[in-house]
Amino acid sequence: MNNRQKDRIRLVIRIVMVVVAVALLIGGLGVPIANNAVALGIQRDLEALPLPPDTTVEEAVSGAGKLSGNGNGMQYFGAVLLHSTLSLEQLNTYYVQHRRGLFDCLVAVQEGSEIQVADNGNLSFSTAMEGEGWYILYTWGDAPKGLRAWLDTDMRGH
Repeated sequence: MNNRQKDRIRLVIRIVMVVVAVALLIGGLGVPIANNAVALGIQRDLEALPLPPDTTVEEAVSGAGKLSGNGNGMQYFGAVLLHSTLSLEQLNTYYVQHRRGLFDCLVAVQEGSEIQVADNGNLSFSTAMEGEGWYILYTWGDAPKGLRAWLDTDMRGH
């Protein structure tokens, strides 16, 4: 084997090493960023919904990871903190028209800053909630079907 052939082999090895390094970097950093973007999209969808009367959005949060329950798998969560003079029943009646599934546009009373419906995620609101009329509007979402296998490699889902 001459020097020219050895140089080509070295070049191919370097290119392969760079490609592998880039793939690992994209997988290591890209997957969590993509999962956070999915969760942020869920949050933004909630923020874009029309509000019922006498209701304001005070804050919004999102999260991706193993946020509730046991086992493996990514979960995506978006929520808004509502302040309203309406009752829980009235808010549920209003938001039922926006539900696309069992886990969309759910409403619960929010007591304190910690988000109880996402019990593994350490998610919380920073708004100081005084008095009554505080509710959480939340959705559990899914990753795009074509990306699920890739996005499930995120270690936060395990």
